[in-house]
Amino acid sequence: MTTGKVSPWLWLALILDIPIMARPFWQAAKQISILLPYRSVTDWVSDPIWVLSAVFACLGFIGAVMALMGDRRALLFWNLCHLILGLTVSFSLSMNMAEVLTRFITSTERAILIAASVLATIAAFLANRQIQTPIYQ
Repeated sequence: MTTGKVSPWLWLALILDIPIMARPFWQAAKQISILLPYRSVTDWVSDPIWVLSAVFACLGFIGAVMALMGDRRALLFWNLCHLILGLTVSFSLSMNMAEVLTRFITSTERAILIAASVLATIAAFLANRQIQTPIYQ
């Protein structure tokens, strides 16, 4: 991929993604640092949610750095994974429309997170499409 001028779509994706990545990473790091002296390896294997959350956020940070270096596909893939995980955790297929709207209205944090994730995914997709081919001299 080529490096060069960063598109406004990529800036929008990064502005939306960095807080989405930082908050769960900070929470997971705090929880891991509290539990680390008291848990064995088998405890971490049997309940790996905090470690997986931290790893997923780190992969997002790696995708953001790769996007700034020119390869926007990793950030787009991370955005898609985050969006799919957020939607599957928040909603089920057995919910009717009233329950979906109630879930959005009662939890503004969830609504903002999903809206930001959707916008970041669209922005990362548009930034990926705007990659220009290098001009050979």
